[in-house]
Amino acid sequence: MQRAPSLESLQRELRSHICRRCYLRPASSGSRGAHVPRACEAKCASFSTLPSVRRIGKYLDPMVESYERALQNFYRGVCDNGVSAASSGPSKCDRRAVRRYRDGVIQVLATIFNSRA
Repeated sequence: MQRAPSLESLQRELRSHICRRCYLRPASSGSRGAHVPRACEAKCASFSTLPSVRRIGKYLDPMVESYERALQNFYRGVCDNGVSAASSGPSKCDRRAVRRYRDGVIQVLATIFNSRA
């Protein structure tokens, strides 16, 4: 078991690297810093799946499977099948952003997890 980053730190990293160029971001949120939540996060699959992603980072042994591969498999299920451990349920999650920015999301999250391994 690894020391997993907090949900807040994962959210900040996604806001910093992914949200700033997201086409679904509310127009008024462009000047806000990475520490300020956006209204769109409540339904965004990139954010609603973070508790599950955090568990991957916490329990995955990178000697058995890389974080990149585990995250690719996880997000493939989210994008293709709506599979999600999100509390709001897959039918209420907006998967458009995670479909478009999946590679970037995986890169950001894997980098965080690899730095803690």
